[in-house]
Amino acid sequence: MYADASLAMEMADLIRFKTSTLTAIGFQRNGVWGEETASRKIEHLGLMFGALAASPAGIVKGRGGHLNLSAHPRIEKARSGASLR
Repeated sequence: MYADASLAMEMADLIRFKTSTLTAIGFQRNGVWGEETASRKIEHLGLMFGALAASPAGIVKGRGGHLNLSAHPRIEKARSGASLR
């Protein structure tokens, strides 16, 4: 099972946001991920989404959720000094 296109795009946006040296105007971030950290985060998020989507009756004993029913909040511009993590 592969992630749908919207989840893949959200992951690409997250990785781009967290690994870029500078954020786009209007965005704030605490810390920058290096290549190894980004790779590890991709693996961990993949395992988490895989466990959520896997069948409870299968070898993984997942939750059987459908990824297309999950919510993936978009990163928005920080307002009034709030920062995105």
